[in-house]
Amino acid sequence: MEQWVNILGTSVEFLIGAGSKDEIVHRVMDKLSEKDSEISRLRYAFGKESHEVEQILGQALGYLWYKDDQKNFPGATEKDGVCVGEHIPQTLAMEAVHEIARLNAIVDDIAKYIDWSRMPSDLLARIRERKDMKAYVEQEAKDE
Repeated sequence: MEQWVNILGTSVEFLIGAGSKDEIVHRVMDKLSEKDSEISRLRYAFGKESHEVEQILGQALGYLWYKDDQKNFPGATEKDGVCVGEHIPQTLAMEAVHEIARLNAIVDDIAKYIDWSRMPSDLLARIRERKDMKAYVEQEAKDE
């Protein structure tokens, strides 16, 4: 009995006062129902949040909008978002990391051809921040 109570994530106290086996079963079933409801609520919340992250990353990465393919998605609007296919937040985040690295490499290549003496100081400061952040991230990766 003790192991079942532990599985329910509660203590034996909720069974105190239960006289018969039927009363114990009833209380355990109520507790299971509560846990089942909590699991359903958490699954819904996780799914909703995952979808929001997928949409944010999909839009930033330039995935196609449902609204732009009325042939296959008639009536789709901007509210329907972008089609990320089989992606999940983690795979989209990995794709975003690769895209950021690709764009950083392009910026570094372009920087070789810039006349830095004519660059406005606020822009130079932003470029230094990016370089500092890049160095920080690279150092963090090495430390792990």
